Amino acid sequence: MENSTLRRWLVGILLLLIATGIAVSTEAYAKKELLSLYVSSPGNFSTAQRPYFTVSVKNITQLRVYIYKIRNPIKFFSSMKDPSRVPEDEFTGIPSSIYETATTLMDRMEDAFIKWRRSFFSYEFRKSILNMMHILGIKEKKRKRRKKSPAEIQREKQRYIKRFFSGQSLVSSWKINIGKKDNKWHYKRVFLSTRRKGVYLVKIVAAGKRVYTVIVISDITTISKTDYQKSVFFIADKFSGKPIEGATMYLLKNKKALRTGISNSNGIITYHFKGRKNRTFLIKKGKDYILVKPYAFEYVPYVLYFTTDRPIYKPGDTVYLKGFIKRMYEGGYRTPTNINNTVNVKIIDDEGTEVFKKEYKLDNMGGFNGTLHLPKEILPGYYMVKIKYRGYTFYNYLYVKFYEKPLYRITVNLPRKKVIQGNKIPVNINVGFYFGKPVVNAKVECRIYESRYSAPWWSKEAYGWIYANYYSAPQKLLGIVKGKTDKKGNFHIQIKTDKKPYNRTYVLQISARDTHGVIANKTATVQVYQSNTIVDIKPERFIFESTEDAKIHLKAVNLNGTPVGTQAEVFLYQYYWLKKGKKWVINKELVLAENQYIDSQKGLTIRYKGLKAGSYLIIVKSISKTGKVSYQGTLSMYPKVLYL
Repeated sequence: MENSTLRRWLVGILLLLIATGIAVSTEAYAKKELLSLYVSSPGNFSTAQRPYFTVSVKNITQLRVYIYKIRNPIKFFSSMKDPSRVPEDEFTGIPSSIYETATTLMDRMEDAFIKWRRSFFSYEFRKSILNMMHILGIKEKKRKRRKKSPAEIQREKQRYIKRFFSGQSLVSSWKINIGKKDNKWHYKRVFLSTRRKGVYLVKIVAAGKRVYTVIVISDITTISKTDYQKSVFFIADKFSGKPIEGATMYLLKNKKALRTGISNSNGIITYHFKGRKNRTFLIKKGKDYILVKPYAFEYVPYVLYFTTDRPIYKPGDTVYLKGFIKRMYEGGYRTPTNINNTVNVKIIDDEGTEVFKKEYKLDNMGGFNGTLHLPKEILPGYYMVKIKYRGYTFYNYLYVKFYEKPLYRITVNLPRKKVIQGNKIPVNINVGFYFGKPVVNAKVECRIYESRYSAPWWSKEAYGWIYANYYSAPQKLLGIVKGKTDKKGNFHIQIKTDKKPYNRTYVLQISARDTHGVIANKTATVQVYQSNTIVDIKPERFIFESTEDAKIHLKAVNLNGTPVGTQAEVFLYQYYWLKKGKKWVINKELVLAENQYIDSQKGLTIRYKGLKAGSYLIIVKSISKTGKVSYQGTLSMYPKVLYL
């Protein structure tokens, strides 16, 4: 009995120790993984700018910065696979052979023999010899090579890194205290002490991690345009904008720098190519360098016009599809002239399974058409239509969905969709069947939301309703009203509106549920205004020169949109950013205040003369029976000469 009890105690202690060890190791592993270090930089700076880089750390408090000046930028950039990135294994020139198997004298002799054999005998001859050996049952013997250990790889890697940095010029090095061990991201912008032209490599070391970024200080810049067959570069001085003649451009390809051209007297270099591929170029003029990576334009000589008889289908429906293929030429489109042109059409579901596949022959006008019968057991969702023609692929979509006509409909009757605050909003909700009979004792729930409404002047213009969601503030729930419909399917409520110093939108989200749980939904909106008078502020322009007169037009209308006359107070403020302590706040300074009358027919045009350069805020308070109601607008004044 005592032995069994002792045994249980020992097993329990052992399990506790194992669990504690696992927890400690897991916690240590998690802490190790939480250490993060990143560095980034805009890349190109002029000699008039302060070059900088940004460090991002997590759970790192101190780091070391090394600034190297690259002695040979052309060799430096050409040694990378992607010059826009600076991984350690690339810029240090570490060959891929380091990560391969170890090489001995026999390995090198075997490699030399294979190289000689490939150069002396043709591929067809070597292939025929291998086929004959396979027929005779003779197997080619290959020597097994020893794999390198991680320690060997690390030693060789460090040797290459040391060799690289020994060939560069160390400009400066210092320590930086940054961040806390609070498992949060901390950021710091670090400025370089030098503004001399050249290519600089920034090396950050912290907590056993190393990250790099490149900074180029140069007074030349370039604008590039690329189409499907050439790239055109314009090289100019950053300060004067004058073209630079004699700048050399190199194509960085396969870890080589290929000289591709020299800029002419207009600062232009043209590079012709074939095929879509992103290319990286390095432009050099004296001590100035600039790295350019223009986007490769994918040229598709054909255009597809494809349509179906409707955008949505039910399972079991028939899809009627039609398409036209046209070839693009200068000045327009033409019908493809090739004989026996065919188009492959596939329809694929979201799991990549082909639902339909067929080949169509183009007619004399480059068109095709067909039908597709959807199975009744097809799943609802989006289906991709993949159309392939002469190696080019085009895409379109179908939507399959189960649809049932709803049993009920909700009608919301609002006597007024625009009301003045302080008044009640009467709402009549009717729930009925689609064939006209009312739904009795249906459970109705009405959620009332409020959002601040401040429509800009362009909301009154043509197509202004498209942007309605952009000038509506987030919604706030005011309350929920519940009840049941009467014998006629009606449910009446009244919503109280309190007084606030701004206009609002009330959103009514209504849902009705019968005894069987069938639901119908409806949404309605009501605008709540401060008064019966609304002032529209419309500046002639939003940006004026300081030598011009700023013209502002004011117009007053009632809730029905009818122009009315009203007395108004107009305030002009200049606003700007002001630093208070460690925070920046917007400060308003009153420039002018005046009392004006807005005519019902002509409105009111105000001219502001002699305004200084800056940003201004206009606040108009219309005086009505309910008091003073504020409306505001903005404009900006700039000096005649802009210094960028």
